Amino acid sequence: MEYTRKDKDKFWSHRSNARFARGIEFNLTFEEWFTWWQETGHYHERGKGQGKYVMARFNDTGPYELGNIYCCTHADNVRHACKGKPGKPQTAIANAKRSAALKGKAKSEEHRAKLADNLKKALTARREKNKKE
Repeated sequence: MEYTRKDKDKFWSHRSNARFARGIEFNLTFEEWFTWWQETGHYHERGKGQGKYVMARFNDTGPYELGNIYCCTHADNVRHACKGKPGKPQTAIANAKRSAALKGKAKSEEHRAKLADNLKKALTARREKNKKE
């Protein structure tokens, strides 16, 4: 499989983040890393967002190396890593930030419809106001 400079940059970014930002040993060469991702079939779906895939370590311990890694979604990796660990108490500031980030996001289909109606009403009111001015 052919690779580009961008692919190598992604490897170096992953390796540096693991080693220097998180203190995790990274024993994969670029070729091993790239081939592994190609074999998973999720290379272009990698990332930290919803539905994205990550290179996870068994029991979230040990180095990144062949035999100690598997592919799963980011959400599954977080779930596996936190399993059996007590929840961290959240500060009022953290809760306020989370609440602000989630404001306006639908919690259900019914809620989504209500948000859409509210948005339409607000836009109509703004248009009417602008026409009067």
